[in-house]
Amino acid sequence: MVDRTSEAKFAALYEAAERKLEMGAWEYDLVGDRRFWTPGTFRLFGLPADATLRRDEILKQYEARSRARLEAARANAIRTGLGFNI
Repeated sequence: MVDRTSEAKFAALYEAAERKLEMGAWEYDLVGDRRFWTPGTFRLFGLPADATLRRDEILKQYEARSRARLEAARANAIRTGLGFNI
């Protein structure tokens, strides 16, 4: 038998894991220039969950090496049309 966990239960479980592991997840829509962050990502950046996400402000919070890695992955995604994971 498979437990068909509800979406709300899964979201609560995921958020509990984010808190415990101090992690977050995010997605960026290049075409629509939209950012989607989980609550854990907001916590990692020290931002309130209703903060306006501006790319230039977000990038300032990355250390130089991480920012360069992110920018290279983003440029490749734009060039190839493929996504990326970091």
